[in-house]
Amino acid sequence: MGLSEGAIMNPGASSESEAKSVATDHAVAELAAARPCLRRDLLFTFQVLGGKPSYVLEDLTNRRYFQLGLAEYRFLIDLDGKRSAREALALNARAMGASALSESRVQSLLSWLVENELSETETAGQEDRRRETVSERESKTPAKLLQNAFFMKIPLGNPDAFLNKVAPLLKWSLSPLAMVVWLGLMIYAGAELIYHWRPFMESTRQVALPSNWVFLLVSFAGLKLIHELWHGIAAKRYKAPVPEWGVRLLALISPLTYIDATSTWRLPDRSSRMVVAAAGMYVEFFIAAIAVIVWVETSPGAVNTMAYNIVFTASLVTLFFNGNPLMRFDGYYILIDLIQIPNLGAKGQRFVSWVGRKYLLGMEHQELSHSIQSRIVPIGIYGVLAAIWKVVIWVGIMIMVSHLFKGAGLVLVMLALITGLVGMIKKATKLVFAGDRGVRISYGKTFSRIGAIVALIAAVLIFVPVSPSPTLVAVVDQPGKALLRIDTDGFVRAVYVSNGEAVHKGQLLARLENPLKSLELERLRLDAARSRLISRKHFEEGNIAAHQAEEENLVSLEEGVRTLAEEVASLEIVSPIDGAIHADRLESLQGHYLRTGTIVMSVLPKLPDELLVLIPQQEIEAFSRRQTENLSVKIRGRHGTFRAQLERIERQAKVSLPRSLLASTVGGPLPVRQRPMVENDRERGLMEGRRAVSLEQYSAEDSMLAGLELATAHLLAYARLEPGTVREGEILREGEWGYAKLEGGQRYRLGSWLFDKVGAYLRERLEKVRDQSAT
Repeated sequence: MGLSEGAIMNPGASSESEAKSVATDHAVAELAAARPCLRRDLLFTFQVLGGKPSYVLEDLTNRRYFQLGLAEYRFLIDLDGKRSAREALALNARAMGASALSESRVQSLLSWLVENELSETETAGQEDRRRETVSERESKTPAKLLQNAFFMKIPLGNPDAFLNKVAPLLKWSLSPLAMVVWLGLMIYAGAELIYHWRPFMESTRQVALPSNWVFLLVSFAGLKLIHELWHGIAAKRYKAPVPEWGVRLLALISPLTYIDATSTWRLPDRSSRMVVAAAGMYVEFFIAAIAVIVWVETSPGAVNTMAYNIVFTASLVTLFFNGNPLMRFDGYYILIDLIQIPNLGAKGQRFVSWVGRKYLLGMEHQELSHSIQSRIVPIGIYGVLAAIWKVVIWVGIMIMVSHLFKGAGLVLVMLALITGLVGMIKKATKLVFAGDRGVRISYGKTFSRIGAIVALIAAVLIFVPVSPSPTLVAVVDQPGKALLRIDTDGFVRAVYVSNGEAVHKGQLLARLENPLKSLELERLRLDAARSRLISRKHFEEGNIAAHQAEEENLVSLEEGVRTLAEEVASLEIVSPIDGAIHADRLESLQGHYLRTGTIVMSVLPKLPDELLVLIPQQEIEAFSRRQTENLSVKIRGRHGTFRAQLERIERQAKVSLPRSLLASTVGGPLPVRQRPMVENDRERGLMEGRRAVSLEQYSAEDSMLAGLELATAHLLAYARLEPGTVREGEILREGEWGYAKLEGGQRYRLGSWLFDKVGAYLRERLEKVRDQSAT
């Protein structure tokens, strides 16, 4: 939303202006003698702020808005070019009594008028001062070029005429009835989302996949266009003009639309301003609710993917940015109207600056303005949180920019860091040595505090030990397990074990029946017995030829009996090894007809469970130095932590997917991509595990995933859970996955670790830049 928060301010509240007011400002002295006059195109609008009367001053030429108290307003309207500032101050004292402005506040107010070019005067000195102000602003422009590059603004003209035509057609969407429908839809979609929460969260891993970028960008751009359109429609509902809209390019690639709705600051009712500020999120949440229903009701495909992207962008991303009050977007403007602290962001910045100057630089006589002191707790908390958030956002943006433009992004980031650092040093030096400003500075305290802070940071970097561990994906493996399959079709007549029960080799586990096979076996046995009698009769009668022919028939019948007897015997399922039963819903198998090849249960050996641990390529070096340490493993859906010992690590990193459940396309933790082809059964077996499997054992899901490979190469390590780490009766299922970290002593100092990580990141970026340049 295009409300420019920096333009709505409380004059006379700036700590910088207060610092200047301690000394005699040359421009203020001239103004006091030259009878200053407000510009004639300024507009005042009455408002009630926090139960007190106030005014909004609107600069129609520059589309800026300023919040004024009643005393400031009475003083400014007396500046008619005929009275001097001192005479206007006297009138203010008579009219306002105890609430009148002080002389220092008047000096700050006059400086503020000059700096914001809100006054008119015929004296040359004032014109010079105005030119100096413009010159100072222009001198800052080179330092802001990089910042502007990260947030490039592209105006697209005046949408007022367009909105005047569209708003009457869509104003019903902001009616009370529409809001009731909106609320009902939110409740329904929220219930659907809660019910399908697990698949929804598992699908978030697919959002960042390269194959989804086009869908994501299209949905994001379209939603933000609608978002800003509804800000304009809401502004038109209250007859506020909208003079500009356009696009901001975040990091030169991500389009963020904006609309200039700053005219809503003149609205006297804060609820109206909050409606305008919330209109964009209101329509996005409505679209997100519809998208939730579409996502739930559709099968995987283009429509389902687009619906999920809309849900993700219109809800989570919108809340994270537009709804976040720490950023100067919709949530911020709603907050300042809700708590009635105008210019909260700037006041928070001034509070943080005041703390730094007073307690770090030793400027003991720094004073906070009355408007900040009166609400110092919320302003202070907001200022600190916003400062931290600003650092986080800038770090994220710089990381993103560093990956762009084949190395040019990294250059931009380095220039921005150098420019910012130089600017900070320059500003701090100017503050410390600006004795001509009249600010009292105790240089001994200033340098001792700076030295103490530098020493503390150095001590932390040098002496604080850390043992950072990369977070690795680990999956439960059972290489020695026995899969018990049905060898002969039949009905389950009895199951003698339950899930988790300990069994021994040869123990009967379940029994099936196949009446047809049993009858056929009895028939063959009778046929064999009859053939045996006939053969003996031919032999006793001396009919040798007939005897030999019947003997051949008997051999064939006895072979059939043996084969069929083995099939019938296989209807009794016995354990091939000592171990524990692992199966789901064994009790429900009774009476079911199972076909050949169906897996009934598995027997897990008594050996400790094994884990496959995947080490990302960028963590291989750090991991290799600590491979003697144990692992701490947390398995999804299970309480507690498991401990494991590393046994061996493969020598070569691979992109083969060791378990299909780890693929991000089915909710796993590892990004994958399509591979050209699976060359043979052995390669397919490597993707499914450490040994090739037969085609009968290969499931439909595995066949679908056989064409996938890891997006980045990983080393495969093997670890075994320590005895006793798995509670008695607890069984880990093959394919369950979680995250592992190395345990162990302190291996690094914080400073050297940070230096290594930054150096490794820069080397990786430079190598990629060289590779991209070569191609």
